[in-house]
This record gives sequence, C-alpha cells and structure tokens, in this order.
Amino acid sequence: FGGHLAEWASGFLGFGVFFEITWKVLQWPLAFTLMVLAVGIIYACPNVEQEWRWVTPGAVVAVLLWLCVSLAFKVYVTNFGNYNAVYGSIGGVIVLMLWLYLSGTVILLGGEINAEIEAAARDDAR
Repeated sequence: FGGHLAEWASGFLGFGVFFEITWKVLQWPLAFTLMVLAVGIIYACPNVEQEWRWVTPGAVVAVLLWLCVSLAFKVYVTNFGNYNAVYGSIGGVIVLMLWLYLSGTVILLGGEINAEIEAAARDDAR
C-alpha cells in the first residue's frame, strides 16, 4: 500500500521520483519508529512517574516481537490454517481473536521487561 501511495503522490502532487525513492527507503524505519512511540505511550500512560529511558527497551522488544508474531501468524494462516473448512464463517472471527490475544501477550511482555529493568536499576541504586 505504501508503494502505491508514493507513486500517486509523486505523480499527482508533482513531488517527483526523488520523493518516491525516499518514501520507499524510509517507510519501514518510519513505521517501526511510530510503532515504538505508540507502544511507548501505552507504557508511559499509567499514573506512575517513570523516565522515557525505562519505557523504550520494552517498547522496542514488544514491536519486534509483535512483527515476528504477526509474520509467523500470517504464514500459518496462509499455508496451514484451514479454519474456514473447520469453523465455517466464524473462522475469521476466531483467527482475529487469536491474533489479538497474541498481540496483547507481546505488549504485556514488553511492559514486564520495562518493569524488570526499572526494578533492577532501583536495586543497583541502593
């Protein structure tokens, strides 16, 4: 989808080929950075004073694991999962719920990593 958007913007808006090439190079690092910021905001929102440096490691790990889980899940659903034959039309809902469960588990794991890093730093400071 990002490639089509870059082609449209470079043609319709007159940005040129340089914009299209730049977009294709920067789209994945930009998406990764935005995801880390989004997950970091989720971790920074609780009513607890915490520094950004304690939020970042878990956010990076969570986004990397989320990408790996999503890719592995896509490979499974595409190649091995015959969920429509087994469950019928509700199979898509079951697959979505499983993906949401795995995504939530990964986000909780990243938060746990942040908590452990912060606890270890507090213990070292004593």
